[in-house]
Amino acid sequence: MNVLPDPERNLREGLCLHRQGRLREASAHYDAVLRLQPDNAEAYHLLGLASLQNGQPHVAAGLIRKAVDLDGTFAPFHLNLGNALQEAGELVAATHCFRQAFRLDQRLTIALFNLANALQKTGNLEQARKTYQQYLGYDSPMAEAHYNLAHVLRQEGRIQEAIDHLREAVGIEPHPDECHFELGVALQQSGRSTEAIEELERFTALHPDHPPALYTLAVALMHIQATGEALPLLQKCAVLDPTVPEYFYWLAEANWRLNRYKQAKTAAQVALRLRPNYVEARGLLAIASVTGRTISEADADELLRESEGWQNLRLLTQLGSVLIHNGRTTQGLAILDRVESSDPPAGELVKSALLLPAIMPNVDSISFWRRRIEEKLDRLVAQGLRLNDPLGEVGRTNFYMAYHSLNDRDIQERIAAMYRQACPELSWEAPHVAQWRHRHLQGRKIRIGVVSQHLCNHTIGKLNRGWIEHLDREKFHVSVFQIPRSTRSRDALARKISDAADYAPQVSTRFQAIRKTIADAELDLLFYTDIGMDPHTYFLAFSRLAPVQCVTWGHPVTTGLTTIDFFVSSKGMDLPGSEDQYTETLVRLEDVNTYYYRPHAEPGFKRTLLLEEKETRLY
Repeated sequence: MNVLPDPERNLREGLCLHRQGRLREASAHYDAVLRLQPDNAEAYHLLGLASLQNGQPHVAAGLIRKAVDLDGTFAPFHLNLGNALQEAGELVAATHCFRQAFRLDQRLTIALFNLANALQKTGNLEQARKTYQQYLGYDSPMAEAHYNLAHVLRQEGRIQEAIDHLREAVGIEPHPDECHFELGVALQQSGRSTEAIEELERFTALHPDHPPALYTLAVALMHIQATGEALPLLQKCAVLDPTVPEYFYWLAEANWRLNRYKQAKTAAQVALRLRPNYVEARGLLAIASVTGRTISEADADELLRESEGWQNLRLLTQLGSVLIHNGRTTQGLAILDRVESSDPPAGELVKSALLLPAIMPNVDSISFWRRRIEEKLDRLVAQGLRLNDPLGEVGRTNFYMAYHSLNDRDIQERIAAMYRQACPELSWEAPHVAQWRHRHLQGRKIRIGVVSQHLCNHTIGKLNRGWIEHLDREKFHVSVFQIPRSTRSRDALARKISDAADYAPQVSTRFQAIRKTIADAELDLLFYTDIGMDPHTYFLAFSRLAPVQCVTWGHPVTTGLTTIDFFVSSKGMDLPGSEDQYTETLVRLEDVNTYYYRPHAEPGFKRTLLLEEKETRLY
C-alpha cells in the first residue's frame, strides 16, 4: 500500500478507505499521519473509531482519549470516547463523556440518546427515563428511543406509558419486530390480553421458535379462557427451552384447567425440579393432586396449613374452590376470606362471591350459600367493581344454583346487573339490530342462528341436532355457531350438525371474535341452546346480537338477562304460574322442543352383560 508523505492527503485517503469498510488500510494511513504529525487529534479519533469497529473498544478508548486531550472542545470526540467506553463496559465513565459532548454541542442529540442507554444499563432507571424524555423532545427522534424508554417504564411499573411509547415506535417504523413483542408483553401486564394476543401473534408469525414470545402469548390466551390454544404453545416452549421453570408451571396450569390432572402433576414436578423453592408450582402440584378425588378432613387441614405460605391469590382461589366443591367448606372459606382481605384483583372477588359447592348436604346449607352470594353481590356493587374482561377475569358461571329447586330469578338478575355495571362493554349491540324492522322479513327467509359450546357429542348436541336438520328451509336460513370446547376436538356429531346448517363458520374461542362472527351473520333470531353451562355463551348473551334472542332449557334456569327475550320450555316442564321465575317471556310449548335420535346399540349388546340380576333396573 502506498502511504503518502502529505498528512492531509493521507487523512483524506484513509477516510475514503474507512468509508469503504477497508479498516486495516485506513488505519495504516492514520498511523502515517501520526508519524508525521504526532499531535493530530483527528487522526487519533479516526484510528480509534477503526479500532472500535474492529471490536477493540479498550484500544479505541485509549486512542480517542488522546484526541480529547489534544482538543477537548470538539463534541464528537467526547461522543465517540463515550461509545468506546460503553462498549468496553466502563459505563460510568461513558456517561460523563456523553454529558460533556451534549454540553459542548446541543445539536448533538445522539449524545443524549447514548447517555440514556448507558444510564439504563447501570440501572439508574429514573435518570435514564428523564434523559430519553429529553431526547424525545427534539425533532425526528428514533423509534429505538421510544422502544428503550418503554422498557425503562415497564421496569418502573408505568405500564400504560410504556404502551404509549411502544405504539409511537411502531408508528415511526411500521415493522420493528421487537416492538410488537414488547408491546404484547406490556399489554398483557396491563391486563389487556386480547390486544396483547394481536401483537404477539404478529411477532410469532415471523419468529415461530421464540420461546419468550410463545410463552407470553400462551399466558395471554389462558387469560381469555383459550386454554386449548395455549396448551400446544406451552408444550413447544418446554421443548425449545426445557430450563425455564415458568414454562412448566403454566403447562401444568393449562393441563389442570383442561382436566388433565396427571399431566398437570408431571409438569408441576418438572417446574419444582428446576426451581425447588417455586412456591406457585408446589401449590399447583398440591391442587392437581387432590382435584377430582375425595378430600378427607385431614387432607383439607393439611392443604390449609400448606397454603399459608402462598402469595398468589389466583392460586389460593383455585384451592378454595376445589375444597368447597369437595364439601370441605370450613377450610375453603378460610382460604377465600384470606384472598378477600388481601386486596385481590376484581375477578378473584367475583369468583369468591359466586362460589357454590357441587352438592349441598342439607337445606340449611342451601340457605347459607345463597345468602352469602347475595351479601357479596351487595358489597361488589357498592364498591363500584370494575372488570375489563369478565370472561378472562372470572371465566365461570353460577352453574350449581339451578340444582337448589328454588326461584333463582332475583339472584340471577342481581348477578347480571353486577356484571353490566362492572363491564358496560358487555352490553354491545350488533350494527344491524337498530335498523331491523319486522317488515324486513317479507319476501325472504328468516335468518336463525343457533349457538352453543356443546353442539357436539354432548347431551346438548343430541337434543338439538334433529330440529336443526329438519327445520323448514323454505322458511328459514339456519346458521350454527359451534364454539370450540377446549377439552375435545371436533367430533362426528359436531360435523353432522355443521353439515346440516346452511352456514356454519369456523368459530374462535376468543370472545370478541365470536361476537363479531355472529353479528356479521345479521340474524333475525339467535337461539341459545343453553346459557349458564359455560362462560362463553353466558357473557355472550349480555350482547344484543339479533333483534330477537331466545334460550331453552339446556340449562334449566332463567338467565336474568334483559337481552334474552324468550325462554322456550314446555307445558310438561313448566307449570302455569311459572312465569314469575323468569326474566324472559316464558313460552310453554305443547311438547318438548327436541328431536332426539334413538341411540344404536352395539352389535351383540345384551342387558346381562351389564347386570347380574336380570330384574334390576338400568338407567
